[in-house]
Amino acid sequence: GSGGGKRALYYHVKALIEEGHEVEAWTTDISSESYLPLSELDIENRKVISNRLLHINKLFNPIAKEKSIIKLMNDHYIDCVKEIEDRGFDMVFANSCCLTYLPYISNHTKLPVILYLGEPYRKYYEANPENTWKALSIDFKLKNLKKYIRDHFSTYSKRIRVYAEIEAAKKYTKILVNSMYSRESVIRAYGIDATVCYLGIDTEKFNCENILKEPYVVGVGSISNLKNIHKSIEIISKIEIANRPKLKWVGNIADEHYLEEIKTLAKILQVDFSFYINVSD
Repeated sequence: GSGGGKRALYYHVKALIEEGHEVEAWTTDISSESYLPLSELDIENRKVISNRLLHINKLFNPIAKEKSIIKLMNDHYIDCVKEIEDRGFDMVFANSCCLTYLPYISNHTKLPVILYLGEPYRKYYEANPENTWKALSIDFKLKNLKKYIRDHFSTYSKRIRVYAEIEAAKKYTKILVNSMYSRESVIRAYGIDATVCYLGIDTEKFNCENILKEPYVVGVGSISNLKNIHKSIEIISKIEIANRPKLKWVGNIADEHYLEEIKTLAKILQVDFSFYINVSD
């Protein structure tokens, strides 16, 4: 989809091609064709999974649904790997998956396989805003049995995802991340020490030459509670009002409910907050 992960991938591939490497991409028909498409740079093979995914999303049983998504993606990777190995490539450069976060392609190839991972599936490893593993607050009584059964199915489906994620993570030749923070997240989630590989900047597109600088703070990322934008507002509000900078947030998407919450918070705390959604470079 759109966002920082896709931007990083696009520029990694662009740089590899500029350095003389032969690069070809395999993806699915649910990946974005409009936001920095790799088809601009190389041959992009788009595999159709949307029909099966539509059927899977209709499943009521969370365990069946989780197993079906894992099988869907493993089938996709087997299909991709056959073509990759038949073509005689030297290595696989994997990136984050919008369905499973960590892709499972490492299960299916003997080639060296490097993963550039944005993050583990944070919902299962961090409290956002609450811990997904905490028990139900209701008493265990016969009248609550249905709720406990539903909770059991839901919890077990999450354990299936975590198992698949960790097992695939162990099989990568190397996992790369973009910060020390992400390295620590990978250690906590998988028990694997990833390698920090910092991202560069396209200084032709992103520079401030001949621009009059103003005192404001810029934040980048989806406008959602995953990014904790309210924390930025709270911190800026601690600066004395005479010197308090504006906060400008640039995001690819916005959760409307969360956006209204932080707009209200900014007004209460007297922080000049403005936002920009899906703007050009």
